[in-house]
Amino acid sequence: MVILHVNKVVKDFGAVSVLSNVTFELKDGDKVALVGANGCGKSTLMKILAGELAADSGSINWAYNGLSLGYVSQEDRFDPSSPLGKQLGPISPPLLAECKINHHLLGRPAGTLSGGEKTRAALALALAKKPQVLLLDEPTDHLDQEGLEWLENVLSHYRGTVLMVSHDRYFLDKVTDRILEMEHGQVQSYSGNYTAYAEQKRAEQERAHSEYRQYAKEKKRLEESIRRQTQWAVAAHNMHKKLPRELKIKKYEYRSKAKAHMRTAKVMERRLKKIEKEKPREAATINLSLDNTGKVGRNLILA
Repeated sequence: MVILHVNKVVKDFGAVSVLSNVTFELKDGDKVALVGANGCGKSTLMKILAGELAADSGSINWAYNGLSLGYVSQEDRFDPSSPLGKQLGPISPPLLAECKINHHLLGRPAGTLSGGEKTRAALALALAKKPQVLLLDEPTDHLDQEGLEWLENVLSHYRGTVLMVSHDRYFLDKVTDRILEMEHGQVQSYSGNYTAYAEQKRAEQERAHSEYRQYAKEKKRLEESIRRQTQWAVAAHNMHKKLPRELKIKKYEYRSKAKAHMRTAKVMERRLKKIEKEKPREAATINLSLDNTGKVGRNLILA
């Protein structure tokens, strides 16, 4: 069942276009990663889906009214001076235990917690609502290897739909079954985990570059042919003008040749316009952790 349909969502900040006709669907039970270069609009889209930011145009349709969402923002939203327990409110002990939050952590001011502890707390707060959809923006950022394994276990047992942003390739390979790539303000869907997406993307790039090389070769051939046909047309036209009127047959032959060469040149020009291709864009560089510790960030170029 389709649980979310996003159609032609647009979001600008001043003169800067961030989202441009973003369209995709999420199905019940999907585990989907939203990936893309830094600053491409992933967090903006997540805030729009969470209802914290309005789109300029387009539509966001959930399966039904009252569908519950759990949103974990990339931002630290805890009051640093207030005890964590007071901010979390009543959460069941089993859920706190699952998120590895003990009484000691609950009594501490949120500002004294580590990034990983805050991530666990934010996820506990989201899961306490028993959401049908989890929106997770960079939940792996501050987690160590133990924390990543914990989050992987939580998501593997979660029966709802997950849309997450993460730069940890190893983690995404473990937990996702589909990738949404955000590039140039739009979203493209790829089935499979991150490795499958990277292979599909690489094949796309190779195919696009191969097609462009073929186009460039044909373009060069057509342009040279157009140049020659035009030269021949001009030469024939000039001969037609130079010959005296008495040589009517010859003049007619040169005029006919000039017209034939120009017709051929026009046909080639139309052909050139018809096959015109844009040069493939340079592949986006996505910063991802490539080892299973989640600590080493490297540039992965999908090309």
